[in-house]
Amino acid sequence: MNIVARSIAIATRTAFRSLQGTCRFGSALSLEFVPNEDRISPPRPATFAFMMLASTPKDDAYTEREYAAMGEAAGLGRMRLAPTPPSPQSMLIFDRD
Repeated sequence: MNIVARSIAIATRTAFRSLQGTCRFGSALSLEFVPNEDRISPPRPATFAFMMLASTPKDDAYTEREYAAMGEAAGLGRMRLAPTPPSPQSMLIFDRD
């Protein structure tokens, strides 16, 4: 996991810990462009990944597996990926156990 992914995991873990005293259940939602593992498909998320690589110093678009690893590092429960048609983006849903 790179430094950006670790930072995202730490921030997410901190946010969920702040809810521990008040919430036993919950979900974190994020709308993202999620390319396949090959990072060249589907076209719209792959284009976003290319733009991130070309226009930012250290960013990238993360795959489903990488988001799940970030959620695990943050101490979240399982992650689900839900399509949001007609948008090319996907909803990441991290369920708190």
